[in-house]
Amino acid sequence: MEIPARTVSCGTARGRVVVSAQPLNLLVALKASLAWWHRLGMIGDADHDLFGVRTTGRILVLPTLYGSTMGAPMLLELVRKRLAPRALILQDAGSLAAAVGALAHAWLERPFPVVDRPQDDLWARLKTGDLVVVSAQPDGAVITIP
Repeated sequence: MEIPARTVSCGTARGRVVVSAQPLNLLVALKASLAWWHRLGMIGDADHDLFGVRTTGRILVLPTLYGSTMGAPMLLELVRKRLAPRALILQDAGSLAAAVGALAHAWLERPFPVVDRPQDDLWARLKTGDLVVVSAQPDGAVITIP
C-alpha cells in the first residue's frame, strides 16, 4: 500500500515504526540526550507514552513535535551521532522538524527524511514494529507499507 504525503525534507528510509498518538515535546524528550542512557536513542520524557522507548534506527510516527527551539539542535546532534530515528512521519511537521531535516542535509551532508500530512490515518493503520518505507522527493513523498 502506498500513501502519499508532503515532503518536508528529502531522503529515503526503510525501517520499523515507533508510533504514538501523542505530540512530542522535543526538548523534554531529548534533554538528557548526551547522558549515558540516552546514547541508546531513547525518549526521555517521563510523561510521554514512548518514555524509555528506543527510536534509533526506527521511523518515528507522531502527530507533531513541539517545544523550545533548543530541541532541534539536540535532535540534529543525534542525527550526527547516528542515534536519531531514520525518518519522521508527522501529521504536521512544523518548524522544528523542518529545521532538523534541512540542517542535517546542509551541515552534515546526511539526508533526514521528514514527511507530513499523510493522506491516510496512519495512527489507525500502523502499530509499533510495522515495517514502512519513506521516500521523500522534492515533488512529494510516498509512505509504503509492504
